[in-house]
Amino acid sequence: MFSSLSIIVISTILIINGSIFPSAKAQTENCYNLESKNALPVLLIHGWNEGSEGDFSIHFDEWEQQINQDRIPFCIISFEQSSDACGSAADHAKELAQIIQNIISEIGQNQVNIVGFSKGGLDARVYLSNDLDSENVANLIMIGTPNAGSSLATRTNECLPGILDLRPGSSATMAKENTHTKYYTIAGTCLLIGDGLVSTSSVNSQSYFNSLGTSNSCHRDLLGNYEYELAYDVLVGKQ
Repeated sequence: MFSSLSIIVISTILIINGSIFPSAKAQTENCYNLESKNALPVLLIHGWNEGSEGDFSIHFDEWEQQINQDRIPFCIISFEQSSDACGSAADHAKELAQIIQNIISEIGQNQVNIVGFSKGGLDARVYLSNDLDSENVANLIMIGTPNAGSSLATRTNECLPGILDLRPGSSATMAKENTHTKYYTIAGTCLLIGDGLVSTSSVNSQSYFNSLGTSNSCHRDLLGNYEYELAYDVLVGKQ
């Protein structure tokens, strides 16, 4: 039986949050084409210092146009339980678990695909490593993701704590493989060693990653139509 104090505490939580559990607001207000059965829903996860209160806006615009044209269901993910732009991969991963569960419940499918740009790929890797038995992500496509870190991230403390995940040797870069998910990469090669911020070797650092190819674009330009075409077969289940 609940004590009077327990009832007061639970009531307070319900008043503040609307639920005992963090809602993550399901993200369904930022989802499109959910009625389409052309492919698994795609979750688009932005990078470091992007989104709410970040220095950069989320820039999946060209992908949104292509996905809409192909009638693929998709959701643009933002984080509300921790800093959207500067939150840690660990905090984003916890919220992502609830977001994915909410989306799966909403659409009645068992799996989603994830596209993570830059740090968004690390957020997804940490989520997948938190529950190695989970089968709800069919494919993870990481675009310009510093999977072995970026030395440039050691030169600034801007946008903490998220920047710490981008440093070589961080726990996010060491996230374990979830064998129920296929991991894919797209790396930029506008410079000899990478995209100007992340080296090609960092993007492709794990042996279980499958490269979808490289792009001549630099880091911030890696979400164009060319990269979408590289990812297309995975998104529609042909690969």
